[in-house]
Amino acid sequence: MKTKTNSFLAVLFFVAAVLSTPAISALEDGGNHAVINTYSVSVEGKWIDAFGQAAGAEIESVMQANGFVTAGGEGDKDNIAILFRVKEAESKKKVNPSGMLLAGGISSAVALDVRIEAEMTAEIAGHSIFSESIVHRNRPRELFSGWIRSRGVKKHAIENAAKKLAARLIGSLSGGNVNPVVPPRSNADLLTGDGDIWPVFRGGLAAIAIHEAGHTINARLLGHDVEFKGNDSRTFVDGPDMTLGLSLFFAHRTGKDMLLPLLPDVTYDFNPVETSKGDISYVDKYGRPVSGGSRDSALLSYSGILFQNMTNEYILTKHPRLIDEDRPFLKGIVLMNFFLPAFYTVKGYDDPNSDLLRLQSALGADRWKVNSMVLLPTAIDFYRYYHPEKKKLRRYSRIAKLIPLIVCLSE
Repeated sequence: MKTKTNSFLAVLFFVAAVLSTPAISALEDGGNHAVINTYSVSVEGKWIDAFGQAAGAEIESVMQANGFVTAGGEGDKDNIAILFRVKEAESKKKVNPSGMLLAGGISSAVALDVRIEAEMTAEIAGHSIFSESIVHRNRPRELFSGWIRSRGVKKHAIENAAKKLAARLIGSLSGGNVNPVVPPRSNADLLTGDGDIWPVFRGGLAAIAIHEAGHTINARLLGHDVEFKGNDSRTFVDGPDMTLGLSLFFAHRTGKDMLLPLLPDVTYDFNPVETSKGDISYVDKYGRPVSGGSRDSALLSYSGILFQNMTNEYILTKHPRLIDEDRPFLKGIVLMNFFLPAFYTVKGYDDPNSDLLRLQSALGADRWKVNSMVLLPTAIDFYRYYHPEKKKLRRYSRIAKLIPLIVCLSE
């Protein structure tokens, strides 16, 4: 019995010892075994002036994800001194007919191919513990190269090379016994890869559905009936801007009407009529006056954009750094919430049943005032998306969203 107990305790102590052993193997120093878990990073080489901070940040993200902490100061010699150096950095443009025809128009006529040759060394107290080189090539975005800034392509190539070498350093320190934790790289592009277009597209459709739901929900809350129906006259003229900016496949449509089937006509159970005095009054389908008709018409006309603004507010509050997250569906929603209000201010007055034309009529306001109500919240959210570090933009954005709502309700 005693033997079994001793055996059990021995196994227990062995397991405890294994579990308490650091993931990174101990580094021998002067005969004594000491675990070095601090590090410092320096970078040098081509393009480092522009992207050195980004490369260093990626190396640090890998080190910290694997339990390392930054060294206490420059005088601290008892740490892993990491040097990342870019030896060669080449970027070449190649003809991109698929992108030009299918997605980006003239802007995607070329795609950028980036090749990075880099090396990483690591030392402790002047003794080398790691040295390795890598050749990394970024896979060009064929379809949407025109939507990706060349600076971003080069920056991502250097970041990817730095992260791969940092992971190999971790593997070397552990003696191959630990799979390094590699956190996902931040992503400031709308599209990480060509395949992201589908979730972005679904997000755009979801934003349109939210827009139409806004009309329906507020109509019900105000006690009105709402009806959606197709409108073959809801078109816009395809000009050279669409052909050159989106796809050369649109060239045969230049100068012709383009139908907007995803934006149906929204009708309610009351309508504006002109009185004998030249004023606007609102009556139901039986010709009876509707109390608060101008207020209801203004609010319902604005409800689609209002719900899009509310959706943006929710997304950018829950994901303030959305630009750095790989969430193409959410980015598709936000992108459409940026695009549709701006599109309305340019093309939204041609249709007699358009939201902005009805809003202008209900408010009796000039067009520039209506456009300001629509564009100001969108512009602030657009800037907020690209500058999540500016915390005050959240407050300004919410104020800009409340003002149009107050204007509509005060009618």
